[in-house]
Amino acid sequence: GGTLQIGSTSSPAAQIIQINTTFSIGNLLVNSANVNASLLTNALNVINDVAINTGTLTANNLGISLGKNWVNNGGLFVPGTNTVNFVGTTAQTIFKSGGETFNNVSFSNAGTKTLLSVITASNVVINSGSNLDVNATNNQITVRGNFTNSGSFNARKGLVFLNGTVAQSIGGTSITDFYNLTLNNNAGANITNAENLIGTLTLNNGTFNTNAQVFTMVSTATNTARIAQ
Repeated sequence: GGTLQIGSTSSPAAQIIQINTTFSIGNLLVNSANVNASLLTNALNVINDVAINTGTLTANNLGISLGKNWVNNGGLFVPGTNTVNFVGTTAQTIFKSGGETFNNVSFSNAGTKTLLSVITASNVVINSGSNLDVNATNNQITVRGNFTNSGSFNARKGLVFLNGTVAQSIGGTSITDFYNLTLNNNAGANITNAENLIGTLTLNNGTFNTNAQVFTMVSTATNTARIAQ
């Protein structure tokens, strides 16, 4: 499909341009510092890429689904309470220099979803049959809510940082191999499924409750998992 471009070099200042459609669009490009592309009434389905070159994309609490890449080259994404769904059946990537902030982020279908930068989200959900990879650059995932893995998570040597303000949980139907895991939440966190630790569990604040589940500290020829405080 084609590209819906919101804004250009000739866009006047302080423009709010609303997007309201029940049809899928090929690509979405926000391309002016003077525009705020704002969803209205309906969730948005993008077959391929979402690109924010400059300007603002405001979800207004409405969902966004995309089949290819999320690229933010210096604009602003305002999610509200929305969920961004990565639903591609082929490889997808997420990039924003300095890191992208989502509300909820969900990964579905077989295409590997690769982080090209750090991300922050309230809830992270990896659905069955999907794979999330932090990339060889070990991009950090900051979670303010729950981390749910029912698919596959390639942590490499990356950090999952639990940084909420209410009790958090780690669960799903898959056993996750975390490398580094840090808890910084006075309300604590618990696991609802068996999980593995390859690197270091760091307890900055709060109680990490295994909740009668198996939490395995993995030892290999090159590394031994540990708990640090």
